[in-house]
Amino acid sequence: MHPFHAILAEGHGHIAQCIRRSQKNPVLVNTLHRQGIARLADGLAVDARCVDGVIEAISVKDTATFAAAVQWHPEWFHVEDLLSVEIFRAFGEACRSHMIETK
Repeated sequence: MHPFHAILAEGHGHIAQCIRRSQKNPVLVNTLHRQGIARLADGLAVDARCVDGVIEAISVKDTATFAAAVQWHPEWFHVEDLLSVEIFRAFGEACRSHMIETK
């Protein structure tokens, strides 16, 4: 079993919206990494933080595309975890929309 910790949605980016749609805030995510984001680059927004303040999810500001990153592994629990399901649903929807728009 992998360790888990709680994260809270912040802002209005793609992952923050997924967290809110999963109807859990805070939500538990798996944790394995020791690295983190020390300074957020211009053009990026925080979507979620761990309760200790560490940035756990980011998205690109001012873009219509699904451009986001997380510090955990949603693919490990893509069937049973509501947040993981929502992230992959939103990404798939964005891919389908992009495909239709670029035809």
